[in-house]
Amino acid sequence: MNFINPYNFIPIGSTKSENIDKGEKMLSGVIEYSVLTKTPVFIPNTSNYLVFSKNPEDDKTKDKKEVHKTYDFFSYNNLEGKTHGENNYYKPVIPGSEIRGMFRSNFEILTNSCMSALDSDLQLSKRTMESYKAGLLYKRKDKDKEGNVIYDLYKATDVLWRTYGADNTVTDPGKWKDDKEHKKRKCYIQKDFAEGERVKFKLKERKGKGVKPLASEVKKYSKDIKGTEGYIIKGEKSPGGRSEKHCCHIFVKDVKAEWKEIKISLLDDLLEVYAANELENASHYKEYREKLKEFKEGKGNEYFPVYYSIITDKGKKKVFIAPACKTREIYDNTLKKLAKEFAPCTKESGYCEACELFGTMTEGDGKSSKIRFSDLVAEDKKENKDYYIEKPVTLPEMSSPKLNNMEFYLSRPEENAYFWTYDYYIDADGKLHIEQGKLSGRKFYWHQYIDDTYNPGAERGKRNITIRPLKKGITFHGKLFFDGISRNTLNKLIYLINAGDESSIEEKEHGYKIGTAKPLGLGSIACKADKVYIKSYIIKDGMVVKETPEYNGYNYSEVRGMLDGKIVENYDMMTGFHSIKLENGEVFSYPKTEAGPEGYRWFVDNHKGLKKDRITKVNMPNTRKDMVFLEYLEAMEPRVKRTITGNNNNGEIDNQ
Repeated sequence: MNFINPYNFIPIGSTKSENIDKGEKMLSGVIEYSVLTKTPVFIPNTSNYLVFSKNPEDDKTKDKKEVHKTYDFFSYNNLEGKTHGENNYYKPVIPGSEIRGMFRSNFEILTNSCMSALDSDLQLSKRTMESYKAGLLYKRKDKDKEGNVIYDLYKATDVLWRTYGADNTVTDPGKWKDDKEHKKRKCYIQKDFAEGERVKFKLKERKGKGVKPLASEVKKYSKDIKGTEGYIIKGEKSPGGRSEKHCCHIFVKDVKAEWKEIKISLLDDLLEVYAANELENASHYKEYREKLKEFKEGKGNEYFPVYYSIITDKGKKKVFIAPACKTREIYDNTLKKLAKEFAPCTKESGYCEACELFGTMTEGDGKSSKIRFSDLVAEDKKENKDYYIEKPVTLPEMSSPKLNNMEFYLSRPEENAYFWTYDYYIDADGKLHIEQGKLSGRKFYWHQYIDDTYNPGAERGKRNITIRPLKKGITFHGKLFFDGISRNTLNKLIYLINAGDESSIEEKEHGYKIGTAKPLGLGSIACKADKVYIKSYIIKDGMVVKETPEYNGYNYSEVRGMLDGKIVENYDMMTGFHSIKLENGEVFSYPKTEAGPEGYRWFVDNHKGLKKDRITKVNMPNTRKDMVFLEYLEAMEPRVKRTITGNNNNGEIDNQ
């Protein structure tokens, strides 16, 4: 399927902007401006999420997640308790808070300011097909200089404990690989043996490369019991509810410490990622988390089982630890680290242009805003229904950003990089390089071409919504009040409102996106600064009199000259209503395959493995070094690009 991804990224500049108002004459006043909808637009009135409900029982359901939500456009009307409202119409309003957020994000882009909305401490992770090794955490009795507990990581032997099924401790001696029935047994479920349980057992070695030894006669630890000592690790079912997992494991400590003073906070972070997974049948590792906590508090055993993987590159080393052999990697690099100086401003970092103008709140400090936005009220219509498209529409399901899709959110590190993450990348030869990832840039949505006939025709469900958008061609008027800003900042504000386009509002070729369903094409608006007035005071007839003369100091070319040329070039493309011209067969869409509309299918198909020839594709890579992104998104390039190409008809990348 030929698609243009709805969102893209505008690259971040080289240096964060600084306050430009120092030492300047400060101005106060108001900008009167207009907004014109260029596509249907929607901002919800959240006073009622059942306004177009077709099921009278919905309002009796206490769990909001279990009902299909329906919203009308924002207005000053409280819709609480009103349902079946298709024939009730209200004069629409764009809240000042909504337009403020839109202008702020675009001002940050235009002036190369910080990324104030960045979720700085969000833990980033991804599932790879690397097989982790067996290990045991050891809690040392001494502490570091800061008084923190020190943990070491020991290698361990992975021993399989095969029983006759869940909560059955009788060892099954059968040849498992020859009997499919054995593999259906969930003997990893053992309520009488906790995660991390210290045990004694009889060890049976087996011949063959990679063949794991077996355990029998497993009993809870007692110094009076003879046998091999180890620690139980049970784990959970495979992702998606698949039942491939069947064995319980026992880890036996090796004499070698694999990693001294290991950072185990990343294991806590990974377990939080699993705990927050809301997908049906997802693994949450609840018992494992509880027992790990006890271990850290000194209530458990001396050792605790984990899986680990170590990567190396030119003397650099990183270790990943997890509760499973096939797992997600949790990365050291957070969005804050990747954003570097463009992370949200603090008092210590200094404030950028956007924070100086729009204000910001930081822990223990903050900056007050120098601007205030009024609500925008629509021009009067003969009837209120003339503002709206004919019928409410049900939108397809939309999801939150998937930052683990790094072929979109991260720049390709170099031309021969085949796979990359927040912490490392793999080159064409399968060599691993430990290197901090680079953010693709600031996210934005392309303008699309939809009109008042827009109706995706989605079925109502508990994971999508029904809305009543405004028509295109609806005009709003509002005011932006400013207090104590310089002429240069005022001129940038005017340029911002105009989206760098000096045409009349009806003829503008550039504008912004606002409200709900931007990925689906809704929300395109044109903006125009109509009048600017400066507040001043003079002495007249011995009295202090306020005057508001019209401002005439704006110069379009002067503002363009103050801004970063490359950013302006990209900004013009980002804001252009017709920047993207679809080619034959193309549509604006999240990545999809011919096999089905679910976006995850495209990403599953895009994450493949390579054989040793580094050309021939396989569906399931054996290690992270075999992984490859077939296609990736480059900042400001609307179409995905191929990572590698081949010329063979036997399953090579080029044929996919």
